[in-house]
Amino acid sequence: MKKRGAPVVPVLPEYEPKFDYKFFGEKRTWAEARATCNAEYSGELASIHDYAEQHYISEIVGDSDETWMGANALNVKGEWNWSDATAQNGIKWNFWEAGQPEEVTENQKEMCGVMRASDGGHKWHDYMCGEEFAFVCKRPLNFKEVNDKFEYLMREDKQSWANARKVCNSWGGDLATINQWTEQRHALKLVTDQMNKEHSTVGRAWINGKAIKDDWTYANGDNMDWKWFDAEAHPEGCAEIYTPNARGKWNNNNCDAE
Repeated sequence: MKKRGAPVVPVLPEYEPKFDYKFFGEKRTWAEARATCNAEYSGELASIHDYAEQHYISEIVGDSDETWMGANALNVKGEWNWSDATAQNGIKWNFWEAGQPEEVTENQKEMCGVMRASDGGHKWHDYMCGEEFAFVCKRPLNFKEVNDKFEYLMREDKQSWANARKVCNSWGGDLATINQWTEQRHALKLVTDQMNKEHSTVGRAWINGKAIKDDWTYANGDNMDWKWFDAEAHPEGCAEIYTPNARGKWNNNNCDAE
């Protein structure tokens, strides 16, 4: 007869955070939660890539029953991906509850991901994106605010790229060149603030980038050493910040568009 010993306690993998995380207890729709992560935390709804990160975020979420994360199936293929674009063509590691997510169909409505409290930890569930839950955001470690070498202004009226640049020149400036994430974050906040003012779901604003000979450059002559283009952007036309993309990733648009 074997002697019964102490229960075996599973050893959790050690997690050294490469990101900062913040839990927001106020309830928002998925889109509102994502916009809040962008505007108030300079981040994105959390993506989760292994069990150690899952456990770490679960500890941050605490007693919250349902918490939005970045998982969603809002792309044209109905494929589950992360809103921060850290994984393409499907979520590789997952912690879905049994039977979740439901198969995406033409009538599928539950297309946004939630961490839902359960006996086995916060398992993932799909929910309708219009539900209102708490949410958890994620951003790079040691995030720093934009420096004060430049002043950024947002014009409310809509202009073509060339006319917008003329307006900026008349102020003694130019369309914004963006050379690091902190500058991107600052410019994106101006766009999202304008969205909130207009009660709009889509925000966009020209920046200095222009495609020449199938490559991107800044019209003022600066090198475009740092780029934030969405994977689907093409090197043609003029560059804009486009909020439906993750964290306002840049889009190409017809330079005559307003």
